[in-house]
Amino acid sequence: MTADDFHRAEAWLYSIPRLQLALEDLKMELDLLDARAASPLRRMPDFGTSDADNSADNDQAGYPERMQQLWRQELELDIRERRQQVQCFKAVLEMLRQEDIKLAMLVNSKYLQKMSDQNIWDHILHVSKATFYRMKNYVVEAFYDCLPAQLQNRGHKLRQF
Repeated sequence: MTADDFHRAEAWLYSIPRLQLALEDLKMELDLLDARAASPLRRMPDFGTSDADNSADNDQAGYPERMQQLWRQELELDIRERRQQVQCFKAVLEMLRQEDIKLAMLVNSKYLQKMSDQNIWDHILHVSKATFYRMKNYVVEAFYDCLPAQLQNRGHKLRQF
């Protein structure tokens, strides 16, 4: 793992709390979209126009619904992607917890609570500075190795539409 890979993995770990908030926000947006779709307020057809006008109106009448459906699909895709990232994070965290509870405590303290390194090694883990940094390197490498889809070549990800 290169230094850039290490920094990318650490940045991803630091982003987990924001990722969880973003996931909740997307879910609320989807709920709001569903509520709007269920609203009884609908555009009423204009029966006073000719058949030619009605066909143009019918084409345009479906436009908001098509746009709403596309927005819904985009929200659902974003939710799936972020949910997958959170689930993967939790799976690796659980693997680390089973390996050694102190590894999970390090992840929680450093990347979720954003505590200082010295505070973690002195007051949380009760280990030496050198041991803390070995553990931190091990944790970051574990996430990098276990989550290649999220961390390796992340900048080159292409989205299919």
